[in-house]
Amino acid sequence: MQFQDSQELASEAQQLADQRSALYQKIVDQVRDQTADIARADGVSIVFANVRGAGSAIDLTSQVEKAIAALPAVVPSPSPSATTGS
Repeated sequence: MQFQDSQELASEAQQLADQRSALYQKIVDQVRDQTADIARADGVSIVFANVRGAGSAIDLTSQVEKAIAALPAVVPSPSPSATTGS
């Protein structure tokens, strides 16, 4: 019985890890897409994520944050274990 419980917990943990990974990738994709759209609209052809050194640059951070905040909210679907009452 304890082995079965451990297997179920391991399975749920893997499902959560997979969901987290998928969600993280979706967030990264949204930020990349919004950054590309804003950069294109501002006439910027190259966007660096990290820059150290002197020089001039255009900081797109606040524009990207506003664009991401304006995206429609997505309601997450309930996980299978939450709906089965396990």
